[in-house]
Amino acid sequence: MSKFIEHLPRPTGVVSMRAWRGKTLVEAWREHNLVVDSGRQILTRALRGDAGSEVTKIGFGTSDLAADVGDTVLVDAFIKRMDSGAYRHPSNRSVEFSFNLTNLQANGLAIMEIGLFSEDENLFARKVRSEPLNKTADLYIEGTWTITY
Repeated sequence: MSKFIEHLPRPTGVVSMRAWRGKTLVEAWREHNLVVDSGRQILTRALRGDAGSEVTKIGFGTSDLAADVGDTVLVDAFIKRMDSGAYRHPSNRSVEFSFNLTNLQANGLAIMEIGLFSEDENLFARKVRSEPLNKTADLYIEGTWTITY
């Protein structure tokens, strides 16, 4: 990792997620996440202009192990590209990504963890839930993930 990045404060993040069954909101939460060491490496690569360093993907997995700075993967991961243009800059020190998981995606997955990934599928940040969210065909998930640096 770049000596420059090692001396900067670790970026922080907040994940907000809502789960819908039709027009009924069945769950909503907002919690802090952990930007992992590979996320800091992604920032170094982005500063150099390296291809693949853009954060463009969201992932959902099944591990209930606490988030750790050394994390690099999600377990049993379903990873998908976020919609093009699914980000905004709420301040000059943050970026907010919008994501969803449609009725047709990741059905049967007991979602315990969520991750932000670079284009080349390196883990940037990870959040572990306290309880599984069982993804079924009648469940639609949407949310935002804000990273502040």
